[in-house]
Amino acid sequence: MWTFGQRFLAIGLVLMASCSGVRGSSLATGGEHAPYSGPVSLVTLDEPTGREQVGLVEVSGLPRIAELTDEFRRHTAKVGGSVGKIDSIRTTFRIETRQEQESYSCGTSTSPRTCYRSVSRQVEVAETTLVGRAFR
Repeated sequence: MWTFGQRFLAIGLVLMASCSGVRGSSLATGGEHAPYSGPVSLVTLDEPTGREQVGLVEVSGLPRIAELTDEFRRHTAKVGGSVGKIDSIRTTFRIETRQEQESYSCGTSTSPRTCYRSVSRQVEVAETTLVGRAFR
């Protein structure tokens, strides 16, 4: 049997895992192309020479660049691209109110006990967005 604290921790871990995901979208431009199944390379400075633009790509999430670039590659391949060109990287910050559970001693010296309470905390949250184009 799980204690209240163990149940709360398990629920918190599930929620954190589901909230830490990266979101992405892509839009094919200039016709439909089959998804690309090979490795997708990324460029940031120069336009890919000799390539045709096949789509627009945007991904957002926590500022973990490796996860964001992996998702950018997936969406580039989804619209048929073998090269993704990142045109902009933007990080925004916002203040969120989050509910957290705290434990504290609420018993006596002869009958120790742990109690729990919910508290609201203001936290600063960063989100990074990569915007670019897919080429083949």
